[in-house]
Amino acid sequence: MTYKNNSRKADTYTIKEAIEALLEGYKLQNKLDKTDMVASWAKVMGQPIAEQTSQVYAKGNTLFVKVNSAPLKQELLMNKNKILYILNHKFQYQVIHEIIFL
Repeated sequence: MTYKNNSRKADTYTIKEAIEALLEGYKLQNKLDKTDMVASWAKVMGQPIAEQTSQVYAKGNTLFVKVNSAPLKQELLMNKNKILYILNHKFQYQVIHEIIFL
């Protein structure tokens, strides 16, 4: 009985490796991470804060968050550095440099 050699050839890639190379080649990883950050705002910040947020979007290296409650906006402003850390820590590099609460 013979067994096939399951090792990959040097010129073959997994789908994950191919997608990562594509994202790196076209410089899309950062844009994808910003989109993921906006989409995960509610999960990262929690449902009570997400319910008081009407709009979250990224432009350049800045995340814009429209908050419906003035007291909550003040609280978020006071904790801006901590929020930046939490959001960027999820991606293990600095995706955004600034948050502006509207």
